[in-house]
Amino acid sequence: MPDYRNIVHTPGGCEHCFVFADYMAHLFTYAIHLYPDKAANNEVYLICGDKYKVAAISFSAFMDLYLNDAEELKMI
Repeated sequence: MPDYRNIVHTPGGCEHCFVFADYMAHLFTYAIHLYPDKAANNEVYLICGDKYKVAAISFSAFMDLYLNDAEELKMI
């Protein structure tokens, strides 16, 4: 199981991130960046322990990738 103790340090501004799903019992998680003000994009992050990457620039883009079983949604 990944070590999530340092997750508060990643990604930048994580106090505005909402974890909405996990994959394979916490192998990695998906979180969306919810900005306090209206924003053009709300990035969806793929997080594993204290490592992360932007999986999609918006929730709509994330859903398109999810429905197509895209490799971008997996931690490599």
